[in-house]
Amino acid sequence: HEYLIQDFYQCMDTVSGGAFFALPNLFVLLTAPAATCYDRICMRDRSEEKTVSMTDMEAQIERFEEFAQWMETNGTRVVRVETAGKSPDVVAAEINHHVQAAYASEPATGNKPIQIGIDGAVGVGKSLAVSKLSTLFESSNLRAVCFDENVTRWKDLGLLGSMLGPQATNELVP
Repeated sequence: HEYLIQDFYQCMDTVSGGAFFALPNLFVLLTAPAATCYDRICMRDRSEEKTVSMTDMEAQIERFEEFAQWMETNGTRVVRVETAGKSPDVVAAEINHHVQAAYASEPATGNKPIQIGIDGAVGVGKSLAVSKLSTLFESSNLRAVCFDENVTRWKDLGLLGSMLGPQATNELVP
């Protein structure tokens, strides 16, 4: 479910005293109003997303903001990039600007890379923006690799519906 990774990450970080995972140096939270995200998922017409309501979208956006705040309180630099009314190219350029600034202020040493996380609610434009980032990174001095969301694979494995279906809630299931 959509929140499981966030909850797992937070729990493991707490249990291990911060030693289980390395928090990213930069976390980019992609944002858009719930109505924009909802309109986008309606337009792309994925069967797995048909059960997502406006209330679900609002809750998901709130949850991602809480996660970003948690990241900030644990030392990660967080930037928010609004995606509403912007093309994926413009969003990718804004993300690239923040990534370039992170590399300038925190240069990688040796084999230790700078870790960057990009996330946001369903319909916010993550997949499109990240696909555009690969091209921007290739044309810059950054040795960066983008890991696309493999939505097609998630769909084929039945995971996409599980993350977004009516059974997905904000509560952890014991």
